[in-house]
Amino acid sequence: MRKILFTMMMGFIAFPVFAQNQIQNEQEWIIGTWLSETDPNWKLVFFTNGTCVQYYGSQILEMDNYFISNTTPQCEENVLVDDKTSYLMLTNQETAEEECYEVYGITDEYLNIRPIHKGGFMIFVRQ
Repeated sequence: MRKILFTMMMGFIAFPVFAQNQIQNEQEWIIGTWLSETDPNWKLVFFTNGTCVQYYGSQILEMDNYFISNTTPQCEENVLVDDKTSYLMLTNQETAEEECYEVYGITDEYLNIRPIHKGGFMIFVRQ
């Protein structure tokens, strides 16, 4: 019984540390320029200061503040939170409109996100 209790306690302690490390890594990995796999004219540029600039061709579509987290709710929607989930929130600097995405992966080559509670994936390739 003590062994089970100890294992459960360690899981509760380890989860926040693991999730926090994952979020920190994703905040570093997202920095850079990403081109949409389906429309290479659509470009996202993430900066270290928490700003994301969206372009279509050479035109700026919008400037957003971005935040990666592992909490619920996201954009007023309840979402699953576990040691494998993370979410990207973009807040338009002009209108304050929020858009939230579940992060399915950030690698050296790909950014894979899905709008919260909507179908379809959005895949971006690092430029």
